[in-house]
Amino acid sequence: MVRALSKQVCVKPVASEAWLYSDVADHWDELQLRAWIIEDGKEVAYQDGSVSTLLHPIDLMKKHFKQDHMPAHTVMTCGTVATIGTIRPAAQFIMELFDPRLNRSIRHQYDIDFLPEIA
Repeated sequence: MVRALSKQVCVKPVASEAWLYSDVADHWDELQLRAWIIEDGKEVAYQDGSVSTLLHPIDLMKKHFKQDHMPAHTVMTCGTVATIGTIRPAAQFIMELFDPRLNRSIRHQYDIDFLPEIA
């Protein structure tokens, strides 16, 4: 229950660019998800893993849309890779989708405002 709630109360930032699935479909499992946080003023590796550890996008589309493609103007999130060390808060988060075959990346970063905890 707590895990589901955390997913509902947090916004899901996304990068301002994207790749067509058709451009990466033949080497989907080679794509890498990476993330860094700023900790004590330094950039620290936070996540690093292959998308092959996630449910394949065609399987997700079949499950949720009952077809092997998404409706127009639709975006779907597909999960995350394990953290390096513990899950911990940070004031800045940097994320990257890396395509080693085409040697390109989509990167995005954002700052996090911490709200006070209330009972």
